[in-house]
Amino acid sequence: MSPPKKSEAPARKPKTPGKKAGAKPKPKGRRPSLAVLDGPIPTPEGLSPGWDADLSDREALFVAAYLSDGKMNGSKAAVAAGHAPASAAGTAYNHLKKPHVQAAINAAIAARKKRLEIDGDDVVARFWSMATADPRAISHTRRVCCRYCHGDGHAYQYTPQEYRAAKTAHAVERAKVLVETGKDVLGEFPEPGAWYDKRRPASPECPECWGEGLAEVWVADARALRDGEALLFEGAKDGKYGIEVALSRPAEALDKVARALRLYSEASGGGDGGDTPAEVLNKLFAEAMQRGRERQQAARAERDDAGFTGD
Repeated sequence: MSPPKKSEAPARKPKTPGKKAGAKPKPKGRRPSLAVLDGPIPTPEGLSPGWDADLSDREALFVAAYLSDGKMNGSKAAVAAGHAPASAAGTAYNHLKKPHVQAAINAAIAARKKRLEIDGDDVVARFWSMATADPRAISHTRRVCCRYCHGDGHAYQYTPQEYRAAKTAHAVERAKVLVETGKDVLGEFPEPGAWYDKRRPASPECPECWGEGLAEVWVADARALRDGEALLFEGAKDGKYGIEVALSRPAEALDKVARALRLYSEASGGGDGGDTPAEVLNKLFAEAMQRGRERQQAARAERDDAGFTGD
């Protein structure tokens, strides 16, 4: 008798080259090249042709992209100029250190300020207006009188529309009971007395709220907001639980003012912290406001002399 045949081993799959341990993944995409640009490098608004005479093509692209971004993001500008995304932050830092790059950026910013008739004092003044605005002028919690505070004998108070609706409902129920029982059990609906006015203060003698009233959230008409309050207001919407109001933070605006005026370093002897006396901040702000007003008046006078009407 012949011995049983051994089962054949399954064929092995051919080996495929695997990734080495610790190998870094290759970045997706390729950095843009200057070759993809069609036409000349765009001239930033406010600058004249030849503005990039002292810049290389890559530097000029960086400056143009940097100025076109409202937030002046150096990393994004570096990528837009064709630099590798992985090193964009460092490249932007190196570009911004170059005197000729800074000169081009400063020239464009100066032209932009002149065109918009604003300067640093104007910006600081707006932040100061926000910093000193009272958010409670936009929205706040207040306590109003309850329905029983000022009624006759502390009876429930209606508004005119509520009274009409309640009286109609009473008449319907009265007629129904009269048909069912043959008796006028409910009688006439009581007279309203004084109307409910929640603008009145809570009554300390009220047996329902004991003078504490009711809490409610008050929101101002945004069209009536002025000065700093209008700058603080960012918008409102109907939310799940009522009106939601979005506001800027006055403390952040105050911090921007202090940094713009370098008050932290002045108050702390060259450091970046410490409290600044209010009178110092007020004095510096008043001086900045006066300089801003003088510049605005001079600019308007210059425009009037030139016959500029704004049409």
